[in-house]
Amino acid sequence: MIKYGYARVSTNKQTTDNQLTDLIREGISPENVVTETMSGATSWKFRPELRKLCKKMQSGDTLTVVKLDRLGRNALDVLSFIDIQKSKGISIRILNRSEER
Repeated sequence: MIKYGYARVSTNKQTTDNQLTDLIREGISPENVVTETMSGATSWKFRPELRKLCKKMQSGDTLTVVKLDRLGRNALDVLSFIDIQKSKGISIRILNRSEER
């Protein structure tokens, strides 16, 4: 069982630093955190780094995000993502922490 993290920002003017801090605080190794700069409106199917991570994860693994909106803004797309991962035996954890400090 491996703990993975996913951090996303929408523009190059933003940083994933706060998300990374929260994920590492949760016990996720920095080498198991994937970051991406991509609009939240982009389906998970078209996010290269998230797709690579999905192919890497195996049954029993956990994917953690700081907030649900890091996975996307379209409810159906996010639910589809979660359902697919669940069917593979992968748990999704959402911390619901604010990126603002």
